[in-house]
Amino acid sequence: MSGRRRKPEKRRTERAIETDIRIALGKACIPCWKHHVDNRQLHTGLGIGVADLICVVPPHGRFLALEVKRPDKLHTVTRVQQIWLGIIERSGGVACVVTTVEEALAAVDRAR
Repeated sequence: MSGRRRKPEKRRTERAIETDIRIALGKACIPCWKHHVDNRQLHTGLGIGVADLICVVPPHGRFLALEVKRPDKLHTVTRVQQIWLGIIERSGGVACVVTTVEEALAAVDRAR
C-alpha cells in the first residue's frame, strides 16, 4: 500500500475534512470558495458566522453554504452560525452542517 494512511473519520481535523470536500466539489464541477475567518473579528469580508464553504450549484446557480465540522464536534455550531445558515435557507438557498464528503455531495443534490 502506498501513500499516506487516512486517519479514522472521527480523529481527522476539520481542515482535512474540508479539503476532501473541496476536492470532491471540484471534481463535481461545483464552484466553491473558502471563507477565511479573521479571528481578530475585524469588520472585513463576509463576517463572523458565515459558513466555511460557499458554493454555487449548477445549472441554476443555487446558493449552497456548507459549515464543516468534525463528527465529534457537531455540538460546536455557534448561535451566530445557526442564524446565518437559517438566513440562507429562508432565502431559498441550501445551508447545512456537514462532516463528510458524502454529506456535502448530498447537499449539492438537494441544491439541484
